[in-house]
Amino acid sequence: MEPMKTLTEIVVEARRRLEPSAWNYLMGGADSEATLLRNRQALDMLTLCPLVLNDVSSVSTEAEFLGRRVAAPFFLAPIGSLALLHGDGVLASAAAAAQFGVPCFVSIMSRPHFRDVASTVDGDLILQIYARGDGTWLLRQSDMAADAGFKAVCLTVDTAWYGRRERDLAFGFAPVEAVDRPAVADRVGVEGDLCQARFDWRGLEAFIARSSLPVIVKGVQRGDDARRLRDLGAAAIYLSNHGGRQLDHARAPIDVLQEVGRDLSGRVDVFVDSGFMRGADILKAVALGARGVGLGKLQGLSLACGGQPSLFRALNILQTELSHSMALCGATSLQQVTADLVAPALPFAAPRSIVSISPEAWASAIGPDTADGGFTDGVTTS
Repeated sequence: MEPMKTLTEIVVEARRRLEPSAWNYLMGGADSEATLLRNRQALDMLTLCPLVLNDVSSVSTEAEFLGRRVAAPFFLAPIGSLALLHGDGVLASAAAAAQFGVPCFVSIMSRPHFRDVASTVDGDLILQIYARGDGTWLLRQSDMAADAGFKAVCLTVDTAWYGRRERDLAFGFAPVEAVDRPAVADRVGVEGDLCQARFDWRGLEAFIARSSLPVIVKGVQRGDDARRLRDLGAAAIYLSNHGGRQLDHARAPIDVLQEVGRDLSGRVDVFVDSGFMRGADILKAVALGARGVGLGKLQGLSLACGGQPSLFRALNILQTELSHSMALCGATSLQQVTADLVAPALPFAAPRSIVSISPEAWASAIGPDTADGGFTDGVTTS
C-alpha cells in the first residue's frame, strides 16, 4: 500500500477492512449518541484567530508530558479491545508511539499482559486501570507497573456502570467476551463490576497517597472535581467522557477545558480526549490549557488500516497538520499557542469531521436491507 497522504484516506481504508461489529464497537457511543456528536460539534464551534506577519519559517511541536520531552502534545489513549481492530493490538500502538516519540496509555483490559508490553517496547508507557478490585488490588497493579518500567498509572473513574452502547446491543456484540484480558482474567464479571460501582473519593485519595507511581485520573467532567483532584495530589487531570461511550448527553471535554484549563495550568497537568481527530483540534486544546490530547478513535482507525506502519503514518500526518495550523496562526512553538488564538463560533448545520454519524445511518444500520451491518455512510470525505 502506498503511503497515505491524508487522515481521511486512512479512515476510509479502515472502514473497508473492519468487520461491522468491530467498526460499530470503535465508532459507537452511548444510547442516542448525543455525547458522541456533541464532542465533535463542540470542537467545530471553536474557531482559530490567526496572528499574521510573524516569522514562522521554523515551527516546533515539541511538548512536555509529566516532565518529559515528547515530540508532540498528543498521546495514544487507552483502548481495551485493540485486538479487535488489528492482530498486534496494543503492541502495535506502543511501538508506533515509541517510534514517533509520544506516550502510549496501555489499558489493563488489553492483551497481551501489560508487563509483556513493557518488556517488548521501549517507550513512555502509562498503565490505565479500572477499580476492578479493592485498594490492595489497585496498589498491586501500580507496583507491577512500576517494576515493569511504566512512567505513571492512569485510573479511569467514569465507568461506575458500563455505558449502554446501542450499536453493540443491537448487533449482539459483547466486547468483554470477544478479546482475552489476561491482566484482569479473574476480575471480569459481577465482583469486578461491584468494585467499580463502589469506588469513591476515599478510595481514590488512599490510592493517590500510596501508589508507587504518579496517578493520572481519567474521566473528569466537572471543574469542581478537577480542582478537588488537584488538591488531592493527582499528577494529572484527564478530562474525558470516554469518547461519548458512557453517559448520554454529557458535556464535551473541550467545553470543560475552557472552564478549567487556564485555571489549573501551571498547578497540575491537564489532559483531554473525546472527539479529537485533526491537527487543528489539537491546537485548540493546547490554546485552552491542555498539556496533552488523547487519540482514541483515530488510533483505532489507523491500526485497522494497517497496523503499526499506518498508525505511525497517522501520527506524522497529525503532526504535519498541527505544524501547519500553528504556522498559519503565527506560532512557532506551543508556548506561543495561547487562548487569544481561539474564539467561539456558530455551529455548522451538523457536526463535520472525517468521521460523522447521522440518524439516517443508524436507521439504515438496523434496517432489513442492510447487508454489511450498517454505518456505510459513517465516513465522509467532505
